[in-house]
Amino acid sequence: MIKLLIILLAIFWNIFVVRGYSGLVSPKDEACFQCICIASSGCNDIYECAKKTINKAYWNYAGENIAGGDENRLKDSNLNYQKCTEDRICIMNTIYHYTDRVLRTLNMDVNCDGLRNCADTFAAHVFGLLAQKPESKFSIGLSKRFDRCQGHGIKNVTDNWFPKECNYV
Repeated sequence: MIKLLIILLAIFWNIFVVRGYSGLVSPKDEACFQCICIASSGCNDIYECAKKTINKAYWNYAGENIAGGDENRLKDSNLNYQKCTEDRICIMNTIYHYTDRVLRTLNMDVNCDGLRNCADTFAAHVFGLLAQKPESKFSIGLSKRFDRCQGHGIKNVTDNWFPKECNYV
């Protein structure tokens, strides 16, 4: 019984402490967000990604009370935002809630391929509500960094990304 308890404690420690508990974000979303951050910031650092891509308007649109979590719900919104950009879980949840809200507004599918995937999430992160506009094309550097990242399951957004407004019946 004690051995089982020790094993369970070791598993819990490994999953939630060593790897880092990611709150609302699923492992699939976390892999996608990691690729988005690598492409957006040019490095594999979630905090650098937040500095370069999550401004206060982005954070507000995500829903500061949702994205910030209980520990970040303070009366000073500027302090709230600052604390969030220094907290890995809050950063991931902010990206999740922002991109989810954009994609729900755009009927989930930015390039009308019938799928909601990491490329759609990437477009929502980069272009926001303008993601379906034909001119919302990724720069070559941005798209190539995204293409090189493993884990998002999308092939070649550099040559195969055509955003448009979908006409679903």
